[in-house]
Amino acid sequence: DRARYQEQIERDGYVRDFEVVFVTRGGRRLDCLLTAVVLGRGVRLLLGLRSVSEPNDEGIRIVGFRVNGQPRDIDALDRSVASDRPEHARADPTKPGHVAAPFRGAVNVSVVVGERVAAGDTVAVIEAMKMESSISAPVAGTVESIAAAPGNLLEPGDLILEIRPAGRAASPEPVS
Repeated sequence: DRARYQEQIERDGYVRDFEVVFVTRGGRRLDCLLTAVVLGRGVRLLLGLRSVSEPNDEGIRIVGFRVNGQPRDIDALDRSVASDRPEHARADPTKPGHVAAPFRGAVNVSVVVGERVAAGDTVAVIEAMKMESSISAPVAGTVESIAAAPGNLLEPGDLILEIRPAGRAASPEPVS
């Protein structure tokens, strides 16, 4: 197999879905598919899948892989799995007042509906992996609605709140 691998990477500059077997220190055998790419003369990127966990209640699987021999794990949302996680409104990138979650994490909003904010003001804090990051208002205006309850776990692009840009009229009330 090593000769076939070397021949293919020299001929094509890459291998894709090359079948390999990893054996853990504990002796557990992992049948994997390896992908390798030659990025330049003498520079290679080796990628290999190590494991895929069962999904948790939110449909998240832990995917283990190797990059140039170094183990890495990522959380991946499996959209084919029924999830207990409620669907959340998505921010519309064409609306300047929509404030979206930049990455997956628990969010806490620090403003209230009707509050005036300046562009750059902190309107929420998102926490992931014990790190907090401030989320700033993209525009000056008035907080029109808050879509995220305190502590909500949001995905990238989920709507946190909406700001009516300064100088724009309020949204009309729905007619019933």
